[in-house]
Amino acid sequence: MLAMILPQSSLFSPSFVFTISVYFMSGPRSIYLIDFACFRPHDDLKVTKEQFIEMARASGKFDEASLQFQKRIVKSSGVGDETYLPKAVMSDENSATMKEGRLEASTVMFGALDELFEKSRIRPKDVGVLVVNCSIFNPTPSLSAMIINHYKMRGNVLSYNLGGMGCSAGLIAVDLARDMLQANPNNYAVVVNTEMVGYNWYPGRDRSMLVPNCFFQDGMLRSPFVELPP
Repeated sequence: MLAMILPQSSLFSPSFVFTISVYFMSGPRSIYLIDFACFRPHDDLKVTKEQFIEMARASGKFDEASLQFQKRIVKSSGVGDETYLPKAVMSDENSATMKEGRLEASTVMFGALDELFEKSRIRPKDVGVLVVNCSIFNPTPSLSAMIINHYKMRGNVLSYNLGGMGCSAGLIAVDLARDMLQANPNNYAVVVNTEMVGYNWYPGRDRSMLVPNCFFQDGMLRSPFVELPP
């Protein structure tokens, strides 16, 4: 066993105190969650599992075999009877369009962010870091640009738009926001995690492609998880 014994006077020497101060000051800063918000659609978009199948049948986009397959998947998917679905999905028109995707994105993101800014009492112009995660729908201009323009955020906001990374990108987005706050202290960061149902909706007969319809029917018109660490 090795031990180091310092003279008592050295414990209070200026160099020792300076070294300890630099050590603690150079360590990573603590990052805290201030608040979060989840978007909740209007009740007229709420559908039960049975209503989902009936709406799919009425849309005329699926044959009977595809409907029965989706019915079996929905029953075992864990999706409840108080979930939500965009109206465009069950219309007789194509919902996988840029227009419908942007409409759904603005409804979900702005709905959650309006609530977040009101709850936290933080102004959009105070936000220094913005991270948006949406796996499938990645338009140009980006979703982060939509948020910046809508809320008239400051011109030097650090914005990041993550796409094509799947569900794990939620954690990656939070980790990225933390790193940006470490490198840019005295800031607020907003993380928006979401997905667009309509743009990913599959109206065909390939069963492997029909599975996401059943698992993500409302969950992807789900609320983005929004974080504001300082």
